Amino acid sequence: MLLKFLIRTARKVTDDVSLRTLLTILFVFQIIGAVGLVGYLSFRNGQRAVNNLAYQLRSELSARIERELQGYFETPHAINRLNATAFVQGVLDVANATTGETQLFQQMKIAPTVALIYCGGAKGGSSLAFCAPLRMARCSCRTAISLMTTYAITMV
Repeated sequence: MLLKFLIRTARKVTDDVSLRTLLTILFVFQIIGAVGLVGYLSFRNGQRAVNNLAYQLRSELSARIERELQGYFETPHAINRLNATAFVQGVLDVANATTGETQLFQQMKIAPTVALIYCGGAKGGSSLAFCAPLRMARCSCRTAISLMTTYAITMV
């Protein structure tokens, strides 16, 4: 029934329209379809390329940030290991804060990202710290008596 209706409608349209117009309309529809399909495929390919590039940039940026943070976080741990070794060997005196300023100053010169190196005793009464706020070199020693001595040091 539907098929008969479509055939009758197609015959009425083809009887009223010339063959030249019908072929022109069919070719125009084919061209529009081909151009639309190519445009759609080009758009999808462009989206994939942009997403791929964005992924690569995010990955590279993440890797760079991770390297920088790793460098910042490894330095204090290395300094702590050095100070623990110096304490065991007797080079760093935490109890009386009499020796070790030179070592801490050298560590500050080697690691410019570190702003404070602090060594405290297990009893909490005495400590030795070396601080360089805003890269102005200062050596501070604090003992159990809460005596603070500050030395201004010229950076070489």
